[in-house]
Amino acid sequence: MRIHGSGPLCTLAMCAVAMCVSAQEPDFTVYGRADGVVMPVVVKTVPAFYTAEAFKAGIEGWNMVEAVVLSDGTVGDVTVVCSLDPGLDRALVQSAGKWTFRPGMKDGIPVAVRVTIKNGFAQGGAKHDKRAPRPTGSRPCTD
Repeated sequence: MRIHGSGPLCTLAMCAVAMCVSAQEPDFTVYGRADGVVMPVVVKTVPAFYTAEAFKAGIEGWNMVEAVVLSDGTVGDVTVVCSLDPGLDRALVQSAGKWTFRPGMKDGIPVAVRVTIKNGFAQGGAKHDKRAPRPTGSRPCTD
């Protein structure tokens, strides 16, 4: 490929950039429990907080997200799979994105793995406090 006004060095530089970009593309395969992987292990959780609106409305229950744990143990895409309330769903998506894991492994190599996180919101007589997590806590689903 040749760009108007470019010489052989420009063409070589563009090739080098293209090779760099293609060499940095990650493996986008996302594995699941059925794919024979060792599942990720939670290292750090970040609680999802009640929104003031949901607390005042007395909304309680469970919501659930699927999250992709990347090969470095951070969380990539997070998708709501069981909704409770739009504000509480956003709270769970934001908190799940901050979790860290020991990554899943396939054949001894860290890989991206999809996990499910189920979260309970229960007031339990507690007063709403933006700084305090809701009483039931977040945990990975096992069911």
